Amino acid sequence: MPEPIVTTKPVTSLKSTGATLNGSVVTNGAVITKRGFYFQEKGKNNTDPIWSSSKALTFNYAVKLEPGKTYEYRAVVEVNGKRYQATSALEFKSPDLPEPTVNTKAATRITATGATLNGSVTTNGTIISKRGFYFQEKGKNNPNPIWATSGSLSFNTPVTLEPGKIYEFRAIVEANGKIYQAASTQEVTALPPVKTVSTNSPTNLKATSVTLNGSVTGAGELIKNRGFYFYEIGSGNQTPIWTGSTGTGSFKISVTVEPGKTYEYRAVVEANGVRYPSNTVRTFTAKLK
Repeated sequence: MPEPIVTTKPVTSLKSTGATLNGSVVTNGAVITKRGFYFQEKGKNNTDPIWSSSKALTFNYAVKLEPGKTYEYRAVVEVNGKRYQATSALEFKSPDLPEPTVNTKAATRITATGATLNGSVTTNGTIISKRGFYFQEKGKNNPNPIWATSGSLSFNTPVTLEPGKIYEFRAIVEANGKIYQAASTQEVTALPPVKTVSTNSPTNLKATSVTLNGSVTGAGELIKNRGFYFYEIGSGNQTPIWTGSTGTGSFKISVTVEPGKTYEYRAVVEANGVRYPSNTVRTFTAKLK
């Protein structure tokens, strides 16, 4: 009896991660018990066929692929335990996956000492293993990514800043061991440690004492001293008197004055070793006895 004639047919449904192998057989009267393919990445040697469940003269098998690799296959059938294979093999290359599209988003939750960096990714079918950012003080060159601990298509990570400094960052992702980065960077400027210092009206004004009042807003954890420049008018004393309090909010101190004399004062705070005076100077005259 003539041998069956086996033919390898072109691959169909070709994608980056899968394809369908095709073959056909002319039985020439033989009873075909198995139909399948020798299939392998090109250059390897796989002697074990993958068998199709098809019982027809044309048969196929869906295989999984890795993007960008070249494969080869040959149709094969089995009759009474003997294998008959196609005279020719075919090869094909799986398409590369499109690169993921990464975007750098504006920073949020900006304070004097920290901010949240934001990014997003369109995967285009790629499996993303890491998401993060290149982050540095502006003008410096830090090649080491900081990776977000969580996130999906949108991701973020908190960072520490120094008051008043300017930073830049770029969103990145990692897929299959390769880093893909956003086309553009964003900048974030850390807020100054002190936002506003206010000199408020004096209270408890008497002939020999008065309470000076002030307030401050900003990064409370950085404000270590709060007080006043206080002097008899015209003397311009630039040595602060400190209240002993820290942080944001209102502060005050009681000072001694002389009856009938005129004084002026300005609120001042100290943060990161720098003094921040109020823009306002207030004047008062002590009561007469």
